[in-house]
Amino acid sequence: MSLRELLFTVKERTDPAFFWGRALLFIFLALWGLRFLAGGPNAPVVLESFMHNVNLPIHEAGHVVFGPFGEMIGIMGGSLMQLLVPALFVGAFLWQHNPFGAAAGLWWLGQNFMDLAPYIGDARAQQLILLGGITGRDLPGYHDWNAILGYYGLIEHDQLLAGVSYDIGRLCMVLFLVWGAWLLVMQWQRMPARDTGGTPSV
Repeated sequence: MSLRELLFTVKERTDPAFFWGRALLFIFLALWGLRFLAGGPNAPVVLESFMHNVNLPIHEAGHVVFGPFGEMIGIMGGSLMQLLVPALFVGAFLWQHNPFGAAAGLWWLGQNFMDLAPYIGDARAQQLILLGGITGRDLPGYHDWNAILGYYGLIEHDQLLAGVSYDIGRLCMVLFLVWGAWLLVMQWQRMPARDTGGTPSV
């Protein structure tokens, strides 16, 4: 299967219920995504978002999963898990020949890159209230990204790296908008009411 077929294959006939369900999901994620796209690495919408509470348990689970592989890998594991889980969703939906589901997974991946940005940018200041109601300043070694960037000698670049993470998230969301919209147009063209009796083109 070619990359084009993998990313843009839709059924010859579209079930109207599935189409309108996906259309509503697309509109919802697009409008929600615009709030993230309009913000920045330190925008309150990121940490105050409902998605932050969804991502947080995944982040914490990452420390447990990656912990046995070493102290630094365990520290990085929280952020790695945040990116790995939605990336696996993208891969799983593509494996199931469901590119629209993969596009929605890409939105989630982008949101996680954005969710990490304030944490990365706080590496030096350590002012964010972390799990347990304390900051990194209250408990040395508690702030993941202070430890990570300090270990690799990149602590002075925390704001730059936060911006990069946020911009990657933005790119993922823009790609979701383009990819999802294109798929919906293709599915709309295959709605039964629009069937002209011929064989739809691929």
